[in-house]
Amino acid sequence: MAREARHAGINWTFAPVVDINTAFRSAIAGTRSFGSDVARVLAHASAYLRAMQSEGLACTAKHWPGEGQDDRDQHLVTTTNPQTMAEWDATYGHLYGSLIEQRVMSVMPAHIALPAWQRERPGRPASMCSELTIDLLRN
Repeated sequence: MAREARHAGINWTFAPVVDINTAFRSAIAGTRSFGSDVARVLAHASAYLRAMQSEGLACTAKHWPGEGQDDRDQHLVTTTNPQTMAEWDATYGHLYGSLIEQRVMSVMPAHIALPAWQRERPGRPASMCSELTIDLLRN
């Protein structure tokens, strides 16, 4: 797939999806996730990342800070990841940290809030929140 994309002039893929399918009715994670097991999601996302980036495609881990906890569609409304920071660290924090260590080239912020981390503007989605994209993700 990576070779075909490169031959077509494509050099960036908006994947892998590292959502955890916890809310089984999730319109996003329910159809795109590698599953509900963090180790399985990481194994598949890592394999995708290695394959694509070894062939010259930049990968994008998404949906930051973590889709699959809310059964609403974050393309229609701001959704919420209700995890505590300890839960988040063990799941999404682990996934994103591992992919960053593997040199994923980009991360896509989503219209998802993480109130456990947010102090200044709880409920603001990562797509519009420096607390999540700068403080938590980059730092």
